[in-house]
Amino acid sequence: MAAGNRLLAVRENVNPGWRATMGDAGLRPVTVDGWQQGFELSGRAGTVKESFAPDQPYRLGLGIGLLLLVGLAGLTLVSTRTVADRSPPALDAREIGTGVILGVGAVGAGLLAGWTGVAVAAVTSALVLLLRERAPQAVRWTVGGACAVASLAYVLRPWGSPSGWAGHLDTPSYLVLVSVVGALVLSSPPASGRTRVRSRITGRSTRR
Repeated sequence: MAAGNRLLAVRENVNPGWRATMGDAGLRPVTVDGWQQGFELSGRAGTVKESFAPDQPYRLGLGIGLLLLVGLAGLTLVSTRTVADRSPPALDAREIGTGVILGVGAVGAGLLAGWTGVAVAAVTSALVLLLRERAPQAVRWTVGGACAVASLAYVLRPWGSPSGWAGHLDTPSYLVLVSVVGALVLSSPPASGRTRVRSRITGRSTRR
């Protein structure tokens, strides 16, 4: 680099999507310290405007997905039609125990978010197991709503936002984790279902 040239370094990973301009002229991107995004100022002074090129389609996709989610939620509220399940029965179906599902959720949360993720998964699992039969609709709306709120955060604070990308925040990530773990726990078999099956089997054997 020629003497007198200056660099503007941004604490972001190098990515070809980053753009920077000074006035009407684009700045040449460079790599700083092997990983950091930077731009060559070439000795000039002025205001630099930085942006991330994929940001617009990224935000558009998130916004469309959020609108579709709201529309789907609205349809579930106004629709009263019941559709019969015509799917063929499963072959050699096996029931995965609740303990296995809780273990998978805790391990996955730990790998993604450390001990804090394990704590979030434990609290989410306990609340879903406690309330899914007492207030099933409220649990489902809460699990889905956590993901919707996290999506809204990514729409409002995208890549290149002056306030910083939402991915640098902890709260949206934990909200997504609540949705994933909550959906996983909701898929586990209810304890009441296993009790009814055992009682019927016991009844038949008694009659014999």
